[in-house]
Amino acid sequence: MINYIKADIYRNFNRLYFWGFVTFTSLLGFAFNILMKLSNPNFVISDLFFYANQFLLIPIFLVALIIDMVISEEYKNLTIKNAVSFGLSRDKIILSKIITTIILSVVAAIIILVIFLGSGLILFDGKDVLSFSIVKNFFLRLGTAVPLWIGAITVGTFITLLIRNNTISAYAYFALFTATGIIIKILADLISDKFMIIYKYLITTNIHKLSEENLVSGDYISILIIALVYIIVFTLFCVTYFRKKEIA
Repeated sequence: MINYIKADIYRNFNRLYFWGFVTFTSLLGFAFNILMKLSNPNFVISDLFFYANQFLLIPIFLVALIIDMVISEEYKNLTIKNAVSFGLSRDKIILSKIITTIILSVVAAIIILVIFLGSGLILFDGKDVLSFSIVKNFFLRLGTAVPLWIGAITVGTFITLLIRNNTISAYAYFALFTATGIIIKILADLISDKFMIIYKYLITTNIHKLSEENLVSGDYISILIIALVYIIVFTLFCVTYFRKKEIA
């Protein structure tokens, strides 16, 4: 299983797809900093950390591209059946795919974050107002968001297994994370406010919560528990479904 993960990581590290994605996304972060520098001369580095807290939802949609490069293409082209024919168990195959997606996402996130914050430190004034508490607050929220992103990866993997067509599975993924909350709110207004109970447990809801100013330790713990439930439940869904899925 470890060798399979290593091979998968090596394969994707040597693809233009991955590095093109990382480069393009990093340039968007750098362009944002340039735009802020040009449009607002009073913009300081502490403001950048505030915006970074508001951007925690974006990786939910970026990981969809990592899922596509690790799982969707191989699943669509049926090359994944080579691993099955070599005797690697289906459970290990799908777990390896999830782990590989997580590792590549972490590598991409580190590079993008370093360029985004690093360019901000170079461009913006006010480094003297960048207190330890601001940095600590951001990385606490970032660390809490990571399990939610992993939860989104497991959800996206399951959607990919269910829907073989790359385009349709991508639309389904984006629709799930953009429309579900809106639909639940509409149902709560039209039918019953009890639907809002479901809304509280959505991945997107909890990431939005991380952008709020006043969070207590209990909020972080509840978010981590919700993320862990998503990871466990959808990983089990993936394993169970892939065991029975015909790969022809």
